[in-house]
Amino acid sequence: MPYNLLIFPLLGGFLFIHTYKPLHYTSKRLEGYRLLIYSSLAGVILLVVSVIFVGFVNASYPKVLHWWKQWVPFDYSGVAIFSFILGWVIAKLLNIRFLSDERHQKMLRKIIQRHGNLLEILIDKALNESKQISITLKNQKVYIGYIISLLDPATMPLSFIEILPTISGHRNQNTKQFELTTNYAKVYDQIYLAEDEQPLITNLNIHDFKIVIPVSEIVSANIFDKDAYTFFRNV
Repeated sequence: MPYNLLIFPLLGGFLFIHTYKPLHYTSKRLEGYRLLIYSSLAGVILLVVSVIFVGFVNASYPKVLHWWKQWVPFDYSGVAIFSFILGWVIAKLLNIRFLSDERHQKMLRKIIQRHGNLLEILIDKALNESKQISITLKNQKVYIGYIISLLDPATMPLSFIEILPTISGHRNQNTKQFELTTNYAKVYDQIYLAEDEQPLITNLNIHDFKIVIPVSEIVSANIFDKDAYTFFRNV
């Protein structure tokens, strides 16, 4: 096969790993030669499948090959171009056949556990277990609340996170212990009462309180449990 036609299997492999979801998320984390190697391996497999298929068509329907050569008079052009098309077609079929919503979510969690950094793994745990997270920033401000941004392994590593705070405060400059200054939960209670009673605060939605935090400003993060926090404070 002429070398200039090998670009089609390579592009087909690249298209496959970007379309087939389990490989799509992995490929987003690949750079340079690693991405080229993945694309090349997928392209070789597509090329083998294409050779087998085109050979079958040639043996069973020789008129099709004759028609193709009239329009594209280059040797192995059919094999090369078909391998490119296979990259998209096979990826789409595999996505439909094997990736239910439940299986897709399990796959995302597995990718995060395998390729994510420690903060991403912690956020994934908080999201999936509906737990609160405590975040300390460089300015010693502390936010405790629920992560509301959904993790997408394709765009990791994270640059920002969204949190719906229930408590906020700061670290004591000397002892570094957390000191509560704002209890958002009480405000949320008043907003929830809007359907039945006259709220103390009007024209507000709970999501108006969400905070976007740059990951670069985070000093530490951990799962927060109110009962455990109270217990340790008493001790």
